Amino acid sequence: MPSQTNPYASLGFDAFFKVLRSHPECVLNDATHQPTIRPEHAMPNDLRALYVHCGGLTLFPDIAFPVTILPPERVALANPIITGLDRDELIKLGAVAEAHPSWSAYTLAEDGNGDYFAIDLGADRQGWCYDAHHERWPRAGDVTVLAYSFAGFLARMLWLIESRELPQRHWPSRLAELSLGSAF
Repeated sequence: MPSQTNPYASLGFDAFFKVLRSHPECVLNDATHQPTIRPEHAMPNDLRALYVHCGGLTLFPDIAFPVTILPPERVALANPIITGLDRDELIKLGAVAEAHPSWSAYTLAEDGNGDYFAIDLGADRQGWCYDAHHERWPRAGDVTVLAYSFAGFLARMLWLIESRELPQRHWPSRLAELSLGSAF
């Protein structure tokens, strides 16, 4: 964990986005549209604001494992994307129950190592961000909460990589150290 305080944690989203826009290690995609989500889910204001300003972004594109916030057309229900099976198959196989809380999680970002981060858009956990590693998703007790808001997640990732608290070459393997608890 960082030995210093994260200077981005206390910024409001608009101020934080100004930092991102001018940060030499942040590449912003052009804004296009908002992600399409299921009607029973809702996007938190900070995530909606991001897609108003840009169409996704990449933090530290030149390191081995950059963090890429997905463009809106790639934001989708996490279970089928991460497992490679559609909803009906997952339920039929008993891999994910129909009422499992992971059904409100959406792909949010990639870690540069072939895995995802997810964001919950359900009413009970709206904005919570998870480590959605393909070997653990969505097993109870194996999915960790990394932040309780999108802005918190983004600020945390920027600070941890920027401060070099996480090694540039193998930081995705250390995400368990950042856990705020179990997601499911």
